[in-house]
Amino acid sequence: MSELRILSRSAVLLAAVLLSACDDSATPNSESGADDPDNLENAAPGGVAKPSDPVAETGAETAAGGCSPGASEQEMLQLINTARAEARHCGSDRYEAADPLTWDCKLQQAARNHSEDMATTNFFSHTGSDGLKASDRIEAQGYAWKSWAENIAAGYGSLPAALAAWLDSPGHCANLMSAKFTQVGMDSATDNRSDYGIYWTQVFARPASSP
Repeated sequence: MSELRILSRSAVLLAAVLLSACDDSATPNSESGADDPDNLENAAPGGVAKPSDPVAETGAETAAGGCSPGASEQEMLQLINTARAEARHCGSDRYEAADPLTWDCKLQQAARNHSEDMATTNFFSHTGSDGLKASDRIEAQGYAWKSWAENIAAGYGSLPAALAAWLDSPGHCANLMSAKFTQVGMDSATDNRSDYGIYWTQVFARPASSP
């Protein structure tokens, strides 16, 4: 895993930001991964980023499994699909515009649980305080996956700031732009007693039942 700490001082403020990403893919009977911080297609944790300009909003997409996302979930989905609608380079790799994702409440719950864990337990890692990995958290929600990826961030005070920073990092950007994912869930948690205040988790997946 790679972490980036960006420290900026003013007369009264010390701010910090962190990002990390991981991706794993598998057939129904096997799982594989290899370290590669610049391309997280079938990769273990890696990648760093810094803040960049916010991403513009666009129309919301539908949600999977009969889920009814609220206003904040719609905003997350809008920003993610706006990013995917534009071809871009993630580091040295070019990604064509990808199909919009649908929102999945099981993936959101997995993301929420990890964000809350990081905020309340005061750590920053893809491994939870209980020792579980992202795939464990996804499966615990009853989601059968064919492929998945997880981006995490800490210290970014807004959704556009976190998303723009992920897009500015090759590994996180690759997760966001990957055509192999069809669904997404995302959430944040805040605890002012923690080192970074706010923690973000973004989970992408393709269900096992899909082609």
